[in-house]
Amino acid sequence: GLRNLVLTFNELGRFEEALALCDRLENECGDDLSATSYRATIYLNTGCWQLAADAATHLHKLWASESFVAAFAFYELDKPQDAAAMFLHGALNHPRAANMLLGKRAHDPKSSEEVRNHNVGVSHLRGLHVYLAKQNRSAKKFFRDFAHHPHTEALLAEIEEVVVRWHAQHPTDEREAFDRMQLIQTPEFARNEARAIIREMQLPNEQVAAH
Repeated sequence: GLRNLVLTFNELGRFEEALALCDRLENECGDDLSATSYRATIYLNTGCWQLAADAATHLHKLWASESFVAAFAFYELDKPQDAAAMFLHGALNHPRAANMLLGKRAHDPKSSEEVRNHNVGVSHLRGLHVYLAKQNRSAKKFFRDFAHHPHTEALLAEIEEVVVRWHAQHPTDEREAFDRMQLIQTPEFARNEARAIIREMQLPNEQVAAH
């Protein structure tokens, strides 16, 4: 009940009340993970970029969907490489959700996996409604350019193919596709690939300095 109430208050823009319920969720129910996730979303909506980045980064290895929240927060903190790494991690785990957050239309979800991805996208679109409505043009351009870069598109095409191959290999003892999928979906893989993509995007030097 508290979880649903936090989501409702966040969507209504009643952020102080939502944060107070997060405290109750953590202290009375011991659900610190959900509380941290909700706080990350609320902090992004209210422009508390560092708090949003800290909360989402705390969870992104457990729940890859939190990487999208971290990505937006890091961009606002003028850390494009961190933003790219987080966005790529989220996209390689939830490609459909990534497209939804970029405003791209897609066919109706068909498989159970596409449904799960779709639900992640819907959840973020609803939860981050204030931030996404105010997201500036430079942020939108950065993430779209990054997502449409040939290197990024190749990685997203690969994960799609690997997942299909994994499903085909699943009834057997073959682990090749599963192992590759597990590697591609790690934060470390995303960070290494994002570093190369940012170099290829040739951003102004001041944007990548010290990153």
